[in-house]
Amino acid sequence: MNSGIDETILKEIASQSHTSLDHVRSTYQSILGDLRAKARIHDFIPLLAINSVRQHFRDLNLASDPTLSFSVVDICEEKTVSSLDFFEQHYAH
Repeated sequence: MNSGIDETILKEIASQSHTSLDHVRSTYQSILGDLRAKARIHDFIPLLAINSVRQHFRDLNLASDPTLSFSVVDICEEKTVSSLDFFEQHYAH
């Protein structure tokens, strides 16, 4: 874990997704490890990992309850992640 901020965000994700903190933390560590292994630039890996974990549990919740909706902030976060994915796919060679 890189910081207390990461832990705070992981607790928030666990609470919002009704998932144990240990499961969320384990998922974060797995995604973080995968990103570090593949990345050439490591500056934003924790941020990308947090966003991936958040999306993973959001997708799980949507699969179990398709009536869930998300706020404008959630939509903006998704666009930010999509933009980062686009950049990584097209420019981070």
